[in-house]
Order: sequence, then C-alpha cells, then structure tokens
Amino acid sequence: MPFGLDARSTFFVCLALGIGLIVLAIGLKIRLRNRMRIPRRPGPIIDRDKLVVLVCQGEKIIESGIAGVFISLDKFFRDIGFSVVVASNLRRFDEVLQEGVPVIIGIDCRLGPKAMRKIDTLCRACFGVRGSVVFFYNAAHPEKLSPPPSLPQATYLGESFAGIQVLELISYAISVEANAPRPAETGREPCSLEGKNVGHALPEIFQFLEMGRRTGMLSVEDGNPAGVISFEQGAITFAQTRLNEGMEAVMEILAVTGGTFHFFENKRVMQSNCRLSAQEALMQWACRVDEDGNAVPRSLI
Repeated sequence: MPFGLDARSTFFVCLALGIGLIVLAIGLKIRLRNRMRIPRRPGPIIDRDKLVVLVCQGEKIIESGIAGVFISLDKFFRDIGFSVVVASNLRRFDEVLQEGVPVIIGIDCRLGPKAMRKIDTLCRACFGVRGSVVFFYNAAHPEKLSPPPSLPQATYLGESFAGIQVLELISYAISVEANAPRPAETGREPCSLEGKNVGHALPEIFQFLEMGRRTGMLSVEDGNPAGVISFEQGAITFAQTRLNEGMEAVMEILAVTGGTFHFFENKRVMQSNCRLSAQEALMQWACRVDEDGNAVPRSLI
C-alpha cells in the first residue's frame, strides 16, 4: 500500500485523483471549444480590379522618388491606390490565381529556378494571365534574361530600382484602370492614377506624367480641394488653387503635404494660364525650397 495507507484510504486517494483528472480534462475541452468559437478577424478588403500580387519570401525595399526615401514595394503600390496581396509561398499564389487574374504580378527572382519553373506551370494553367502586367525583380543581370513562354509580356528589373521605374512598367495597367467603372455612389469620375500624397509624392507624379507624355488633369486634395493642374502631352498648361493661378498655383500645390491626389486621363482644362515642362516646375520649386533652408532629394530635380 502506498505511503503506508490502508486499503480504504488508498481507494479514496485514487478516487480523488481520478475525479481531479476528469475535471481537468473537461476544463481543457471547454477552453478549447471556446477558443474555436472566437470569430476570425476579417481580412483586408481586396479590390480585384486593382489587385497586385507580389510573389516573394521577404520584403523588397525600393527607392521611392515619390517620397525621396526608401519604402517597401507593397507599400508603394498601396500608396498609389492598389490592393496588394503578398504571396509568401506558391500555394498562396495558386490560390490567388484560382480566385481571379491579378492586374499586376511581381515575382522575386531570388525564389530560385525550381520556384520559377513552378510559377511558369501555374501561369500556363491560368487563363488570362497574359493580360496582366508582369515584372520580375532582384534579377542579377536583367538585360540578359528572356521572359518565360507563359509570360511573354514580362519585364525584368535588377536588384536596385526606383518607384518611377515601377510606374513606367504599370502605365498600361493604369491606363486600363481609367476605363474601369466605379460605383455610382462615389460621385467621382474614373481616374487612372490615385494615391496618398506621402512625402514628396507630387514631384514624382510630375516626372511620370512628363516622361509618359500624359494628357489629363491632376487634382490634389488635403481635406478640401487644394488645386488642379492640367497636363497636355506631359507639359503643364493650367494650374489653379483657391489663392493662385498659373506658376504660383503650381508652387502652392507642390508644397502640399498629406491628403490625396487623382489624375484623370484625357480630362483637362481647355484654357491655358501657363506653359512649362514638369522638369522646369520642379527646378523652380526646388530653388524656392532651398532658399527656405529645406533640402530636396536630388532624384526629384
């Protein structure tokens, strides 16, 4: 008999231990059941008409001429109005393709040859991927690479690139977005480029519009309409704010930080109150900022 107990005492000790174990098991079962009943937090709302999928296993930091700083590639896309899904494995990438074709696909070359072959297989099986804008990045020698048969439209970027290069690559997707219908309740015309005015966003947008010789109207809002600038073939032809017109209005708009911007393709003010290139405007703005003692990133001038 354990510990010198008689038979009767031993029986009651064992009975107590058994009851204790049963109570403990019931408690664990209830706790597990309650945990399983906790509702999952809803994931972020994904706009499939503006969906970007990045197939990678790590964060990619790029130089953003938009802000004159370094930001992640996924944040860059979110800042200009896209929904972003980061597929950290090929199973997740396959799931996204099963749900619908993304507008833009970015693929990290550092995933390796085996993963690239699997990606090629997945893209072959997905009808419509050839209509997506596809780019590979982190390529050691991008000029020597050819796109795979499943993605003949793909472009390669090196290990270091700037936001303006990404904007150039996706300009076709942005143009397509201009014709995409928007819900009637928004009360806003379809726009081809939109995003948050973070850091020095507007100078890079100016550069992008000039390089692409885009025609349209750029609207900037900081809670209230801050001003509009009309572009024709990349050149500034009209600018107006609540206080200024022409060149002074351009300077005032460039000084706005925060808020949002929207570019409406082929929508422009027919009258003209100035005529200058985006580069000229940025140089004049940079001179004024320098006079005030504030540095402007060289990439913006």
